[in-house]
Amino acid sequence: MPVKIQATKIATAAALLLLAAGCTTVETFREMSPDQRAQAVCNKQSRIVELKKEKDALEGNINNAQKALARGYRIHKQCRKEKVYGPLKRSCVTKDGVSRCTETRNESYEDRCTEIPVPINAEAERTNIAQWSAELKPIKEQYRANWDRCYNWAVNLSAEDAFNNYAKD
Repeated sequence: MPVKIQATKIATAAALLLLAAGCTTVETFREMSPDQRAQAVCNKQSRIVELKKEKDALEGNINNAQKALARGYRIHKQCRKEKVYGPLKRSCVTKDGVSRCTETRNESYEDRCTEIPVPINAEAERTNIAQWSAELKPIKEQYRANWDRCYNWAVNLSAEDAFNNYAKD
């Protein structure tokens, strides 16, 4: 990867990390490139967020079904909370030459999970993949169209206008 592209990606990632940390100010937007500002603004647009969630969910379903088909079974994960004990802590107090000691142990709960293979219906999985793929195509197109429209608009905004649009969502 050329150095300039990698540096741009690193700068974009750093800017988006600042945004995610919640300490975003107009000054943060002034330090960003127009591309970074546009990405920040568009990543918060409600319709883009909604379409991305739908797209990611469908892609996840397709991916999981393809993995199940390749394996020949699904993996059902069954979890339960189990009490676990920390190390034994001993504390002693001496009063008038007599020592009194107490022992304590912290308790907490951890998830203990068992993975259970479950047979699949290969034909149903293929049908689901086809259906999800058909649903995914227009969502990807809508996502791309909304993203492009937003980006082409936001890339021309001043730092102040970009921040105001970012902050209102």
